[in-house]
Parts: sequence; structure tokens; C-alpha cells
Amino acid sequence: MADYWEPRNWENLISGIETPGFLPEEASPEAHEAQRDSGHTRLRRRFLEVARDIAQEEGFPDPYAPRSQDLIGEALDVASQILYAFPSLGSDDAVKIEMSAYDVRKRLSLSYPSVNGSEMVEMVRMGCNFNIDIGKFEKGVKAYLESDFRGSEIDRTIITVLIDAKTTGFVKALIERPTIGGKYVWFNYSLEKTANRTLLGVWLEGRFVSVVIATALVIPTLIIAYLVGLPSSAVDVIFFLALGYVGVEGIWQLVKFPRARTELAELRDRVLGGIAHMREIYSAYHSTDDSFFMSLHPISVPRLRADVERLAANHIVWPQSLWAMLDDIEERGLRRL
Repeated sequence: MADYWEPRNWENLISGIETPGFLPEEASPEAHEAQRDSGHTRLRRRFLEVARDIAQEEGFPDPYAPRSQDLIGEALDVASQILYAFPSLGSDDAVKIEMSAYDVRKRLSLSYPSVNGSEMVEMVRMGCNFNIDIGKFEKGVKAYLESDFRGSEIDRTIITVLIDAKTTGFVKALIERPTIGGKYVWFNYSLEKTANRTLLGVWLEGRFVSVVIATALVIPTLIIAYLVGLPSSAVDVIFFLALGYVGVEGIWQLVKFPRARTELAELRDRVLGGIAHMREIYSAYHSTDDSFFMSLHPISVPRLRADVERLAANHIVWPQSLWAMLDDIEERGLRRL
């Protein structure tokens, strides 16, 4: 019987319950291995390890002691509140059985897939979004900050997720062309494209619109005037009024030219500079494939706060959860993650 006895230790228990158990037994060994190595599993393990440390500090080395079991349940509950913000593998066992290791790893990842900021911008441009419910995630962060299960590796995970969500969402908002009712708006470019356009192009486009409006007003009026038999002098008046409208509009635009040039320059700096800032901070703090769980390079907390505050001064609105995380990390005396 001794050969079959498993020691009542924390490592055996953690190894047995860290995997979320999304996959049916019939799924491939490779898919199960991908699930064991996923971001979901790693985050659950970190919470269980913090629960173990608390239990041992309180004098409960046995993981099956009632107090230890309570801590395990509480830790997994907080982890679940964070993980609810991410997609699972679904509920259809027939579909999950056919999933490849790549599919499992992709669905259970906690980070955006691109390696660096430049690649991130291009992937967002191609329509690859960060699949996260940020509202649920921030609710989970609140539960985490109110719990006893805080640790530096979990801190790093949450910080990385918040930065990934903000940077990809910000870039997406600037490069997407606005729509109304799902249809693109004529001459309503994305902020990025607008910032890249020349002032002459913007001015000529405005004049083209004025010509179209004047034409749309004049031609029906001339036809009606002809049909009702108005004298040629009345028709001439209508024609010259249309020319006057276009002329006055052109003079008005020339008067506004200096201001328009300044506004376009400011837009260019704000939009293109904003994308560049997002690209840089993504590259600095992102780790792909959930590797922040075992990253070899530390993150300086003071430097992170300085970078976040610098971008906030440039009108980047960070999630409140990020500020709360930084405050809590500093209150615990951590200077690196």
C-alpha cells in the first residue's frame, strides 16, 4: 500500500487542481498539455501558491487542514473573478475534443499575441482585437486588491493585461474609420488617416463638397425656372448666386487657413504621437505567450509609474485599476516586479 500513498503536501495538491479542467478526457494529449501550460493555469497556480504561503505562515503545513482548504477556496474564487474576463473553451464537448494545442493555447492566453509594439499596431490594423471584457477584468482586479492573495507575479500579470488592453484599444480607436449604422461615412476618415493628410488635400476636399452642395441646389432650381418660364435674367441671378456661394466659401476658408494649419499640426502630433507612445510602452512592458509568469527581466515600479504619468500628461486616459494597482504595489514596498 505504501507504493500507492501520495504525500499530503502542497505541491501534489496544487498540481492536481491548478488546471481549470475545460477539456474533456478525450481531447488530444497535446491539447491537454497546452491547457496545463496556459495563462489560465499559471494564474491559478500563482494564487494557490500564495494561499500555501499564508497557510504555512499561520502554522498549517497540511494542505488538507480546514484552514488550508478555506484559503484554497478563497484564492481560487479571486482567480476566477479575474479569469471570467477572458474567453474559455466553450461548453460544446464535441468541439473541444477536436481542438488543437494551438487553439487551446490561443483561447486560454491572457496576453495580446504580438511580440512588440510595431507588430501590435499592424495586427490591430488587420482587425486582431484583444479578446477581453475589460469591465469584468477591472471587477476582478478590485476583488484581488481587497484580498489577502496578492503577490508580485500576479501583480505583473494584471499590469501587463491592463497595458495590453489600453494600448490595443487606443490604437484601434485611432485607426478605425468611423461608421454610422455599420456603414462608412463619406469623407469621414479615421483620426490616423486624417492626421497623415496634407492641409491642401483637406482644403480641396472641403471645396469639392461646397461645389457639390452648390450644384445640388442650382441645377434643380434652373430646371424649375425653365419649366415655369422665368426670364433669362432670373436664371442668370440664380447662376451667379451659386458662384457667389462657392466664392465666399473659398474666401472664408482662406481666412481660416492659418488656424486650420495649426489645428492639423496639433492633430498630427496628438494622434501619431499617441500611436507612437502606445507602441513604445507596449514594447517595454508586454511579454508574449503569458511569459510574464517566468520573465527573466524585472519591471521597475517607479519607472512604470513615471511612464504611465508621462502618457497621462499627454491625454492618455489609463484605467483606474492601473492606478489602484500601482498604489497598492508601492504600499507593499515593492520596487520591482
